[in-house]
This record gives sequence, C-alpha cells and structure tokens, in this order.
Amino acid sequence: MSFISVVAMENFVTVVADSRQINSETKEVISEDFLKVRGINDKQFIACTGNVGVAEALFSKFSGDLFYDLKNNAELIRDELVKKIDLKIAKCQVVLGGRSHLNEIVLYTFSNDPTLRVVEYKPKASDLSYITLSSDELMNKGFDANDTFEKIYRDRNIQSIEDVIMVQTELNDIVSDLDISVNKEKNILKIT
Repeated sequence: MSFISVVAMENFVTVVADSRQINSETKEVISEDFLKVRGINDKQFIACTGNVGVAEALFSKFSGDLFYDLKNNAELIRDELVKKIDLKIAKCQVVLGGRSHLNEIVLYTFSNDPTLRVVEYKPKASDLSYITLSSDELMNKGFDANDTFEKIYRDRNIQSIEDVIMVQTELNDIVSDLDISVNKEKNILKIT
C-alpha cells in the first residue's frame, strides 16, 4: 500500500508520501521512487494509495496547468473508482486538494469503498486539519497514525511550514518501520 499524510491550514497544504511500489500479490519491491503525489497545477494536487495502475490512471485525468473544480472532480472520480475497482481486488484511497476557485484551501478524500462518500475538509483560521492514508497493516498492528501525528505535533514547537513537514516526515519514518509497503524515501509537496 502506501502512507500519505496531508496537513492543511487556512494558508497552506503540505503533503508527504512514501515512494515504495510493491507487487500486491508477492510483496516484492518493484520501485523505491514512485511518485504517489502529483501537482495538478501550482495550486492543486492529487495523491493516491493502492494499485499503481489505478494511481497512474487517476494522475492522467489531470493535464497541463488547468485549474479544476476539486469537489466535482472528487465526486466523479470516486464514482468511477467504485464502478471499476472492486474493493475485494484492490483498496484505493485518494486525496484531491489545494486551492478552490474561491482561493480557499480545501481537501477531498475518498476511496473505492461503495459505502463511503467523499469527505470535505476546509481548515478555518489557524485550525490544523490533517489526513493520513494508510494500509490496514497499521490497524492490524494497533498503530494509530492520527494519534501519533498529534503527539509528535504537540511535542514540537511548530513555527513554519518546514516544521510541519518535519512532523510528517518523522511520522512517515515511524510508519515505514511498521509497514513493509512503506519506505523512508519521501515525496513532498507544498501549496501556499
């Protein structure tokens, strides 16, 4: 699978994703440098966990420097994922976000689970919003990435975007020690 963390505040978004690609059947490492987060343009991004073919298909839906209606695209892609990717075959989790047409930071998360809808996150004022996407492997081991993120965040003197990214990279390293599908090579994206 993968591990992706997204942090959003009213004036920025940071995304940190590992870059390991594995064969889901054999668990063999295929690549250590697969980009799981892609900038759509300078203000929007998409990040995906799960099957590499699905990720590439999702990434290819966004081209050039066009500015997208994030909410509408999240709904359309979620519906397409549910129809085309059986949850029994592959689990895919996606976060689509950045700046909306109103220049507000917004995040949309969804998956190919037909029982779940698109969830919207809009940070307000100095409130911190964050999302982690991970495999069931972490839950099976009793690890709560959200609790760990909050603990690391509270323990640091966060003053900048770079400090937030340091928390995310530390969390990624912890997860990589618990989940073989996650490595310590990271893709980092910032939107301000």
